[in-house]
Amino acid sequence: MKKDFNPFARKTPPADYGTYFNLPYYYLEKFGAHPNIYEFACLVRPCSVSAIEAAGGERIFLYENERTVKGERVVAPSEVCYRLGGALVYFFRKESIIHRLEFAREVADEDDEEGEEAEGADSESYRCKILYARPWELEPALALITREPERKRRGNVHLLCSLDGMLMLQRFDVKLPSGGVDLGLNYGPEASMKFDKVVESLSSNKNGLVLLSGDPGTGKSTFIKYLTTKTTRKVIYLSSGAADHITNPEFLTFIMRHRDCVLLLEDAEKVLRSRDEQDNTAISNILNITDGILGDCLNIMVVATFNIDREKIDPALVRKGRLLVEHHFGPLSEDASNRVFEKSGSDRRASGPMTLAEIYNPDDNFHVDKEERKVGF
Repeated sequence: MKKDFNPFARKTPPADYGTYFNLPYYYLEKFGAHPNIYEFACLVRPCSVSAIEAAGGERIFLYENERTVKGERVVAPSEVCYRLGGALVYFFRKESIIHRLEFAREVADEDDEEGEEAEGADSESYRCKILYARPWELEPALALITREPERKRRGNVHLLCSLDGMLMLQRFDVKLPSGGVDLGLNYGPEASMKFDKVVESLSSNKNGLVLLSGDPGTGKSTFIKYLTTKTTRKVIYLSSGAADHITNPEFLTFIMRHRDCVLLLEDAEKVLRSRDEQDNTAISNILNITDGILGDCLNIMVVATFNIDREKIDPALVRKGRLLVEHHFGPLSEDASNRVFEKSGSDRRASGPMTLAEIYNPDDNFHVDKEERKVGF
């Protein structure tokens, strides 16, 4: 006896985009064939839905999402599926799927690996895919879809954060000086050569460790921000306060979903310090990621900054084969500082070594010389 048809049957693999509606199962039941799938990598305009309806498309599924916008209740379609001839045309909005997955306590990253949403794209736009069996069933639907124009893609830097115990990523953009970054001028030829070596390692998809040290104000952060613009690999940023995530047993499971990424650890003294000085469980995870079988499988590069003496770094981190590049940032010499002033058109001149922070931020609103202080203060 044939089982009753259930368009909401359990999916294999589970959750096709998180929708309640099992599209392949419905197609197989109605058309008696396994479907081919055509999926748009870009967003499509809402007018595509109207065009499918005007062409005689039969709506077979609708999911509406209720939300509050500026105090007003708004109900809008989040998923809709049409039957057009021998094809199924399915539209959905990514944000509704992510919210539902989060509500269901599923892990959903904020980025889309296969095709990131264009920056500034219309929030009412849809993603779309078409299920069909024969080419002539696909063409009529394709002709009715209007794609959104391509826009500048968002940055590749992501902040690691925790939501109710789940590790998630939030993308953000980095800001560089308006005049750009002249590595040779601001950091010297040695730093410029090492920068090129790191970029080459990123381009060849290498794994390993990059260690950057130096006092505050020597330009480590700007150097790293510029580095992130020279790679298409995903950069995952961990602040000093997020270092404890590395010791979390679930961290390796999380990082395995982000192969080929760059793990950026800022002010990482806590996780780099030698195990002879303190009980440091984070070291084991870093060693596994940057070298060995796990490192070869994941191809993750770790870039870490620190301010402590190099002798306090765990010796296993700086052995050959694991450590790709190491550089210490210091003040620029008097001559190098004056070259920066001359290039920027400034009349200031150095009377000794200066840090980049001192060169580019001449006004210190919080500093008061002792001789300028009044009696009684």
